[in-house]
Amino acid sequence: MERENIKSSSLRLFVTTFYNSLESSEIAEKIYYELNQLKDNLLEVMDEEGNTAVVENKLRIAVQFLSERTLEFLSNIDTASYIDAINQFNELHKEDREPVNVTITSAVALKQKQKDRIIKAFRKKVENHHLYVKEVVDESVLGGVKLESDNYSFDNTLQTKITEMRKYLLEDQ
Repeated sequence: MERENIKSSSLRLFVTTFYNSLESSEIAEKIYYELNQLKDNLLEVMDEEGNTAVVENKLRIAVQFLSERTLEFLSNIDTASYIDAINQFNELHKEDREPVNVTITSAVALKQKQKDRIIKAFRKKVENHHLYVKEVVDESVLGGVKLESDNYSFDNTLQTKITEMRKYLLEDQ
């Protein structure tokens, strides 16, 4: 029983880590859709066939049509745990009511500590929503960072600061 709990908690940790590493809500949605199609097919075959070899063969056929990210997810899981892993993925996806896609734009690639600090601050603005972070390096930014999501924009780039300063100076004339 204890071994089952360890295996189960390891699976949950993997599924959670994988889900949190997804780049966008669109990718999460696609994986969700593909996993549930696979789950439906697996459950149907398992009900009809008692033969493990038949189930394995149908599984090999089914996975040929899955995306690379879905295959990446499945490749790290024992076949016997697919249904449990899919159910856990579904739970996370259901909790992720309104995911937020956020783009961080900077002149140079940010270090992980910098990204973490920016994301931590942004997370306060969007409460407990799951963030899908995309980093963009744009040399025209010159310096600073810009954060953009569907409902929020924060521009702390050098270009914006210069533009604001220019407006402020021209207003006084």
